[in-house]
Amino acid sequence: MRLPLGMLGGLLTAGALAGCGGKAKDENYEPPAVAQNTPEPPKTTPEPPKKDEPKAEPPKKDEPKGPVKPPDVPPPFTLQPPPPPLVPQPDPPPMPLPMPKDPPPTTGQPAAKEQPKFDPNKPFEWPLSIYGRPMSEYIRDIDDTDPAIREQGLRTLPNFGPNARKAGIKVVLKRMNPQFEKDPGVRAAAFEAIGAFALFSPDGIVESETDTSEAIRILLAALNATSPSGGATRLHAITTIGNFGPRAASTINTLVGQNMTTMEPAYETRRALATTLGAISFVKDNGPSARTIKCLTDVMITDDSAAVRLAAYQSIVMLGPVYLPPTKDANGKAVLKVDEATTATHVKAIKARLQPFKVEPGGKHRDSVTGLIERDKQVEIFARLALMRLDVKEQTEENMNGIAKYATQGGDSGPKIQALQALTFMGPGAARKINDVCKALDDDDPQVVVAAATCLVSMGVEGKPAIEFLEKMKTRGNNKEEKEQFAMLADRAITAIKEAKPFLPKP
Repeated sequence: MRLPLGMLGGLLTAGALAGCGGKAKDENYEPPAVAQNTPEPPKTTPEPPKKDEPKAEPPKKDEPKGPVKPPDVPPPFTLQPPPPPLVPQPDPPPMPLPMPKDPPPTTGQPAAKEQPKFDPNKPFEWPLSIYGRPMSEYIRDIDDTDPAIREQGLRTLPNFGPNARKAGIKVVLKRMNPQFEKDPGVRAAAFEAIGAFALFSPDGIVESETDTSEAIRILLAALNATSPSGGATRLHAITTIGNFGPRAASTINTLVGQNMTTMEPAYETRRALATTLGAISFVKDNGPSARTIKCLTDVMITDDSAAVRLAAYQSIVMLGPVYLPPTKDANGKAVLKVDEATTATHVKAIKARLQPFKVEPGGKHRDSVTGLIERDKQVEIFARLALMRLDVKEQTEENMNGIAKYATQGGDSGPKIQALQALTFMGPGAARKINDVCKALDDDDPQVVVAAATCLVSMGVEGKPAIEFLEKMKTRGNNKEEKEQFAMLADRAITAIKEAKPFLPKP
């Protein structure tokens, strides 16, 4: 059992659901992370002893002395930046991209040279050649008569890094356009390439304002594709639009339309839509798009697919409440104030999903694992987090307990990890549930253990009462390698907590 070095931070990512497995996918398949969960096992936590019962034995010296008193944390919580990694790992390149599995089918290609070993102490450098071929040759391939070579060239080009943007922008834009490229697979590869170019820039510019506008125009046109391949093209277009961030806000009116939400048959496309709306809908000095939040709360959180509902709630958490039109302060700086009336309608829509489940005659559902109208555990977790994100008055014990209970519940690891990730977003505010997080350190799944340790780090100084539990974790492991990894994880978490600065709420 190896600790997963990549499971650190627990951030919301588009479509990345905890507990995903390697199950083959068919048209009715949904990710295991949001599939219906098995019934919850009965609680085995013993009741506290009554006055006339004998006192429990004192804990052993080498064990924590029991639950710690949650510190007083000033509400409300605010979304926190991710804590630093808890185990050492090399820094990835600025925009890691998948390398092509096989070199393009060209004749006379020289044999690939052995790649030098990665040196974590050396700054990352983008390659000058791939499979022994320079970038110029791959750009030339993009205009080849063979669509397989064009596609391979487009998929390889972004691996040369930001330099490929200036050299290849024109030919990539050309292959995005159905007027010049009839093969949908090649156009999809062009979409992915332009999306990578957008991510190379912090403000979503692929090379110039003109090129960026043209790319978004083509992607917007692809949303309305009516050809047999329109569904796949639409999915790639929606995903790519998200890479442009707020610079693609002009597409919101199209994305929230019925043909993109309720009338779109593919759940994967609807899930990508929910994620993309979260990525493009927050505009500086204005806040989130009111149309986006309305679409997410009125339509997408009631989708039949749990994967879509989860993505919708995640986007709500990222965006937050709608604001009134901005005003200016004495210094001319924009001042945003929450639109409480509109927010109340969104809160009401979410709370309706958290009402007790009742079997309706002729209804399509006969039971609910959660006991609520929202049937999926992981979706319930983020529904409660979205509530608290929209309205500080919803930061109640009921919602906190509704999240924290899944961190230690038996069964699948998916809900545990999602609960710990949700608590991580609360930062010091999650210290109210520090005991539940400490219990998760004893979980058999190392991914849950990493998520719990990361959550404790996110609490900052409020996580100090958990240090004794982290110290105990150093003794875990069935062999030398496991013991070393658990000890390393514990040491880094303890160090991060001890070095954290006190939480100072904004005035």
